[in-house]
Amino acid sequence: VVTAHCVYQSEPVGRISGLFGTLGLPIFLFVSGFFFNREERTKTFWIKKLRTIIVPWLVWSVITYGLAVVLGHEEIVNAVSFMKWSLGTRTWLYFVPILLLCFVLFRISDNPCYLATIFVLFLISNVLTAFKIIDGNEYITRYQFLFNWCGFFELGMVARKYQKNWNKREIQIIFKFIIVILWI
Repeated sequence: VVTAHCVYQSEPVGRISGLFGTLGLPIFLFVSGFFFNREERTKTFWIKKLRTIIVPWLVWSVITYGLAVVLGHEEIVNAVSFMKWSLGTRTWLYFVPILLLCFVLFRISDNPCYLATIFVLFLISNVLTAFKIIDGNEYITRYQFLFNWCGFFELGMVARKYQKNWNKREIQIIFKFIIVILWI
């Protein structure tokens, strides 16, 4: 993840580093999906997330936004600007709302048709984004499109569900599939 946000003087090093860096969020979401517990009571689940994810996210949003304002990186200082900052427009914070939306999306239902639909939307969204048919604007970037990411979370859930039944060949097929999606 760090390598994706570094600036390198050498072009080859920057390109290679960027390739590895792009794996950060998909791996993070895959692992988050793997450890996602749908069976936990809703109230207990969200109290934990409030304490461990939402409050730290908001604190870091205030700190980093404040620093950006002081350093002159934010020209307009208002509630909309702060909201855009916190939700990840032009910042690295976009991964937190994506994770929280994945929690909401996958707590709704575990119906196979629902899950298949989400995965199809993930595939379509990535293809449309890759060809710039859908793209970001001043309020939301393509990094903030939920369906560009939710499939990695879902793959983590699937991996956990079937982890005992997988053989080496199936793991290789899934790994290749993830690489292809990342390449798009």
